[in-house]
Amino acid sequence: MQVSRDHFVRLLIASTFCVVGRDGVVVAGPPVPVVASAKSSSPLVLALRSRVQVAGREVLIGDVAAVSGGNAEQRKRVEELDLNDALATGESIEIAPPQIEFRLRLAGVDPDDVSIRGTAVRVTAGRAVSSPGRVTGVREASAQTLSQPVRSNDVASTLEQLVVQAAEDCVRGKLPWSADDVTVRLAVPLPHEVTQAVAASGYVCRASLRTNGPAVGRIQVQVVAGATGKRSFDVAVHLDVRHFDGVVLAAKALERGHTIQTSDVYVDRQDVTTLSDYCSNADLLVGATVKRSVRPLMPVKLSDAESSRSTANAVLVKRRDRVRMVAKIGSHSISTTGEAQQEGRLGDTIRLQNIESKTFVQGRVTAANEVEITY
Repeated sequence: MQVSRDHFVRLLIASTFCVVGRDGVVVAGPPVPVVASAKSSSPLVLALRSRVQVAGREVLIGDVAAVSGGNAEQRKRVEELDLNDALATGESIEIAPPQIEFRLRLAGVDPDDVSIRGTAVRVTAGRAVSSPGRVTGVREASAQTLSQPVRSNDVASTLEQLVVQAAEDCVRGKLPWSADDVTVRLAVPLPHEVTQAVAASGYVCRASLRTNGPAVGRIQVQVVAGATGKRSFDVAVHLDVRHFDGVVLAAKALERGHTIQTSDVYVDRQDVTTLSDYCSNADLLVGATVKRSVRPLMPVKLSDAESSRSTANAVLVKRRDRVRMVAKIGSHSISTTGEAQQEGRLGDTIRLQNIESKTFVQGRVTAANEVEITY
């Protein structure tokens, strides 16, 4: 953990309070809770980002992680907990999960009430760069799709940072999810000649995605960095891209024939990169009958339960409705928005139009306003 000594001492002092007894003895008390001790309806989840930039102020938990679950007050207080003093311009540190867990303990947060997802976060002091926004539409990633040029004075102070940033921006531009739903990390160290080229001034990078499938899991991005009068670099950047989403889990053992109640299931934010079939909306399962036994803490899929006759016969998608289209390729899935060309009930195959590409596809109705694309 790279935390300044002064900051650590301040945190340690802030974690206790003192009471002076009648005999003048100073007694140390327990930490003052920052988050209410009452159990919330769902645990707090901290999904760590891969890399952030913070300028001119302390590094907070809200900078390095997307906080979900719990209630609004708990999320806000946790997001505002400080992790490190303000960094000098260009300074870079790494925030690891144990450091965050230690800070939560000092604030009086029960570790059992918090789930930390991800590994270390690289924090750099400098002008903050806004994360790419959500990209709608399922895009086919060609083997030579070029990203927009990334200039050194916009995002990084070293060539290594510039190359990695260009590769990450290229990948995020191909994904339909928000920035907080995806983590992108360097899977293989860059070549020595790139890591030793400290100055990135003047370099411009172009990145191309070398995959025909979804840009998730272990992928390769080819980055060409060039500058007038300087050596050019053609680098293969290997990234590990992870998608996080809410997953409905069984709160207890669900036996065949059991009617699912609200207390039987809950939603937890998990890495769904390799999940090919999961449900993210618990309301779709409440009231359904379990078709096959589900162990505690295991995902409860739509295929694990059978809806009542009234639900099964209900029209879940109406003509001209905007629906969520999910395309599954192997263990990966990508979603986009489509317009239903006909109504459908659970399990029906209907025709849809992709809003972005204007192409027509067919899909199976899996939930209200949700269709799984078939090929």
